[in-house]
Amino acid sequence: MTLIVERPERRGSKSTAMKNTPSEHLRNMSGFLRELGVFSASCSQLPGGRTLVNICTRCLYHRCLGLVEDAVRLSALGLCGQCQTVTEVYDLALLRLYRAFGLSGDEIAAHLPLLRQDFPYRPRLSKTAVLKRLSGHLASCASKRNGGQ
Repeated sequence: MTLIVERPERRGSKSTAMKNTPSEHLRNMSGFLRELGVFSASCSQLPGGRTLVNICTRCLYHRCLGLVEDAVRLSALGLCGQCQTVTEVYDLALLRLYRAFGLSGDEIAAHLPLLRQDFPYRPRLSKTAVLKRLSGHLASCASKRNGGQ
């Protein structure tokens, strides 16, 4: 469930994608609720029009943090809120929210937004819009597991 770690000394370890059933998702509810609180706080701290939540790999490493291998590909082109560089960036609060529900990197990359806002002049996804997309994806997964009913 961890998204960021202290700077890794060695690379190349294989990651395993989490394939949780709906009941396993419910067991992770306390972690999800904690991350939902962090995500909600990050939404309320955003001043209008500024992209402060995105962070690039360079700024992560300056903070002595790295990404777990499965999260490395979950970036999108945008403005880093730390160094103001246009590059591949991460919305860590958003990715942690997804991970708290046990979603794999493949599921996140294929079905969910990676950033709430890529550039300051573009509209930002609201907390409600993000949660609606997340619940829609989870409902779709549950429907597929139950044979499309």
